[in-house]
Amino acid sequence: MSHRRGRLHAYAEAVAEIAVEGAVDRFCGRPQDRNPYSAEYAPQDWDAWDLGWLTADDLIEIRGAEEARRWLREAA
Repeated sequence: MSHRRGRLHAYAEAVAEIAVEGAVDRFCGRPQDRNPYSAEYAPQDWDAWDLGWLTADDLIEIRGAEEARRWLREAA
C-alpha cells in the first residue's frame, strides 16, 4: 500500500470510529447538542460525530416504526 493510500485508510478509520461514537452516544441518550468535539477546532471530528448521531437517530425512527407496526398486527 502506498504511503498516501495508507494515510487515507488511517483517516477513514479515524472518521469511522468517531461516527460510531456519535451513534452510540445517540443510542445511549446523549443529546445532539452535546457533541464532544469542537466545531471550531476539530470540524471534521465534529462532523463525523454528528453524522453518526444523525444516522443512529434515523435508524431508531425506522426501527421504532417497524416495531409499532408489528405490535399493532399482533394486537389485532
